Amino acid sequence: MNVEGHYSNECPKWLAKIAANTAALHKERRVSTGKKFTPNNPNNRNGRLFHMSAEEAQEAPDVVRLKIRATDIPKTAFTTRYGLYEYNVMSFGLTNAPAYFMNLMNKIFMNFLDKFVVVFIDDILIYSKTEDEHEKHLETILETLRQHQLYAKFSKCEFWLKEVGFLGLIFSAGGIVVDPAKIKTVAEWKAPTTQTEVRTFLGLAGYYRRFVEGFSSIARPMTQLLKKDKKFEWTQM
Repeated sequence: MNVEGHYSNECPKWLAKIAANTAALHKERRVSTGKKFTPNNPNNRNGRLFHMSAEEAQEAPDVVRLKIRATDIPKTAFTTRYGLYEYNVMSFGLTNAPAYFMNLMNKIFMNFLDKFVVVFIDDILIYSKTEDEHEKHLETILETLRQHQLYAKFSKCEFWLKEVGFLGLIFSAGGIVVDPAKIKTVAEWKAPTTQTEVRTFLGLAGYYRRFVEGFSSIARPMTQLLKKDKKFEWTQM
């Protein structure tokens, strides 16, 4: 929708390449339109899983099906050479889009969560113990998506897997382990030079703390550097 007038919070836009070799419209967000969203980490599952499938919902097309509250529409204004525009529906570049979409997915799959499916935004993991069970689970999830006019992108779906990577973890019949690529990332991380860089590293490493015995003790020298009255000094242990 094209709009006229003065907006103090309008944002510029630009096109950014994404994995599917397409261009996506992005806008620099200078205004926070809601609270921050903190995702939950996947929990350990009881039992051994033998059949898994991973799907990815088409987040960008699906998010734009969600209407924005009328009073919040002006907050989405952005500038182009053709004038000012506002979104009437949710754009995945907005601050609250991930949380809003996550809430939608949780509502849709409420009866199946942690029974045979885990969802994080547009990533869906379906797990089962037998082939017959997995076939029924797949049919249930795909039909649920269809009923809500949400669709999985086939090129990003993997079915009947014995091992699958999901949220930086590897799930298999043997259990849950850290993705080797993430271990390499942590091992090759450059020494931080500021408190912000320390906080960034601890954010990544802390995600895997349940796989590291005595993580708090190991990380204590770094957490001490985050204190306001602590002089930043990086030394070798």
